[in-house]
Amino acid sequence: MYLTDQEYTQLIKDWEAKLPQKEEVKPKGNAMTQDYYAEKVLPHYIDAMNQDRLRDSRYSYYLVEDGDPSHGLRKLGKAQQMKADNWVTNLQHPSQSPDLNPSEGIWLILKERVRKHTWNSLRELKAIIPATKTVVPPLTAMPFE
Repeated sequence: MYLTDQEYTQLIKDWEAKLPQKEEVKPKGNAMTQDYYAEKVLPHYIDAMNQDRLRDSRYSYYLVEDGDPSHGLRKLGKAQQMKADNWVTNLQHPSQSPDLNPSEGIWLILKERVRKHTWNSLRELKAIIPATKTVVPPLTAMPFE
């Protein structure tokens, strides 16, 4: 039995469709690993702090982070090593104290800006949010005297 080119192509497509598909492995929950944080997130903060240091060296700059394990505050790892190599100091503040956490003030500003708008759907809300980012740049290093 001979197959035409069209029949042969269809036979190959059918065979490939029966092969096991690659599974995408997703981590459970909403967790970020220290490796991901150190490779994808932390370099942006380090660059922003270095640019601010070059602009004005009179101030000391601190990185404000919450107690997420991926930030490497409790356990020596890649993130903590990167911070040490780039002279990044974390602002020490008590956990569970939103009134003493400077990042809570930024959230307050963003929430107030979003509340000034009205929306009727999630799509409209998502359209409003980027406009609030111009108020507080996401990678702003704050100087402390």
